[in-house]
Amino acid sequence: MLADLLGFLRDRALSRGLSPQGASAGRIAGDLARLEVTARNNPTAYNWNELGIALGAHSGPNAALEAFRQAVDCDPMFAAAHVNLGDMLAALKRFEAALQSYDRAIAIRPDWAGTHVCCGNALAESGRMAAAIESYERALAVDPEYVGGHYNLGLALREVGRPADALASLSRAMALDPDLEFLRGMWLLCRLAVCDWDGIGPEFDILFASIARGESATPPFALV
Repeated sequence: MLADLLGFLRDRALSRGLSPQGASAGRIAGDLARLEVTARNNPTAYNWNELGIALGAHSGPNAALEAFRQAVDCDPMFAAAHVNLGDMLAALKRFEAALQSYDRAIAIRPDWAGTHVCCGNALAESGRMAAAIESYERALAVDPEYVGGHYNLGLALREVGRPADALASLSRAMALDPDLEFLRGMWLLCRLAVCDWDGIGPEFDILFASIARGESATPPFALV
């Protein structure tokens, strides 16, 4: 999960004109120094948040914490900075603190489905699956077509021994975004759990055809 988080933050940093991965250490350090100077000379919530995103992408969550804290201190109503702070705390397994940040963001912007999912993920990783399921359901109440809500709800339902309900959630996620190949592996596992042999057969035909062409099985199939 941490690798996914940092990859996501790196993408956001690159979209803001930071040095691409593989650039020289000097170039990357120059980008970070420029953002830090900007934040300190013009200490707005936005500038601290931008610095936090860059630090999280290039140096990890510990390095980003202070910048995001500065952002929410500058503007306690800046919901995105609360979410980003929560993401860093969750990556460090500081789930209670992460949940406090997510709760603050939700109080400001209850209409952000993604924050409810982040909250659910922190609850799930800390072993509170029932509460996590409720958070994912709140995300879907905000946005019934939010793929991440259906996917994470499906994972949580499978974890608590409800494979049929998990299958329904994962099927909905696949229907909303058929190109998300990584969903297929978990979807197949749920079909196996409910003994849906008719539904499983065609999927394995796809897998075997791929192998016959000399292609590697995608990571989701490796789960099966």
